[in-house]
Amino acid sequence: MNLKDKIQLRVVCDADPDLSALIVELHVQSGTKNPYSIVFPKTDRAGHASLSRTDIVEQFEDTWESGLMDYNGNVDTANPIVTVHLLDLDRIRTNLALLRAWPLLKNEKKRWPSREARLQDILSSRNDLFCSQTMSLNLELNPAFWYELKKKDSNQQIQPIIGKPCLG
Repeated sequence: MNLKDKIQLRVVCDADPDLSALIVELHVQSGTKNPYSIVFPKTDRAGHASLSRTDIVEQFEDTWESGLMDYNGNVDTANPIVTVHLLDLDRIRTNLALLRAWPLLKNEKKRWPSREARLQDILSSRNDLFCSQTMSLNLELNPAFWYELKKKDSNQQIQPIIGKPCLG
């Protein structure tokens, strides 16, 4: 993948002006085995978050270092078509004991004082208040994009949402 210097995300939702503290995840296929999970930092109030090329490379490296699942490939060999979705907090909560047992990986140590601090940051996100459809996009063509969310409502059916490139 010809990865740009910065990938920019803007989360949008008509029903809520506060789009802070949301965590969006990319699944990136590289090689012939499991996809890599690349996580944006929490969004600001306007729904913006970004990842530098270095951030993405470091997350690839940490995934490889973990050896948790079978991976091959790297950023350069990655498919530019990725899937986008809200990070699943239920998956994190279900596996919390296992996640706490892991030490911080090489590049995580640059950002977090402990595994617990990292997990608490994830769990304090506001992802549970929103729902979304998985979206696919080409990061080479759309290094800045919108991701539309819906405010959760127990009576609401989620309608398909189309990803739109974002110009700024």
